[in-house]
Amino acid sequence: MTSYALANAIRSRFKALVQDTQTVAVLYDNEPEDPPDDAQWIRLTILDGPTRQAEMGGAQTTYRTTGLAVAQVFAPMDAGDGAARQLADVIVAAFRAVTVSGITFRAPSVGPVGADGKWWQLNVNCDFYYDELIT
Repeated sequence: MTSYALANAIRSRFKALVQDTQTVAVLYDNEPEDPPDDAQWIRLTILDGPTRQAEMGGAQTTYRTTGLAVAQVFAPMDAGDGAARQLADVIVAAFRAVTVSGITFRAPSVGPVGADGKWWQLNVNCDFYYDELIT
C-alpha cells in the first residue's frame, strides 16, 4: 500500500463518519485553512510507522507496517470538556476494531493534553497496521 493510499483511506473514513456527521471543522496535514476562532475543531495527522518483516515462507514474504492516526480535538478554553469528549467518543467509535481498505485499527485511546493557547485540547490516538504480501 502506498503512503498516499493509506492517507486517503483514513481521511475518507474520518470525513464520512466524523466530519460530515458532526459538522466540525477538520484540518488535514499541510492544508492552507485556519482553525475557527471560537468553535471546536479537529486536526487529523497520520503518522506512518515502521515496516517490519512479519513472516517469511515459501514464495512470499509478509511485511507489516504500523502507524498512528492522531485526532487532536480543540475546544475553546473555559467551555468545559464535555463537547470535546463527545467528539472524541465519535472518533473512537469510527475507528475501534475495524478494518478499512486493508488497514486494521485497534483500540483508540483518549487523552487530555490541556491548555494550548486559547484552546483546550485532547487527543484521540488510533493505532493501525496493514500487511503487504511480496512475492
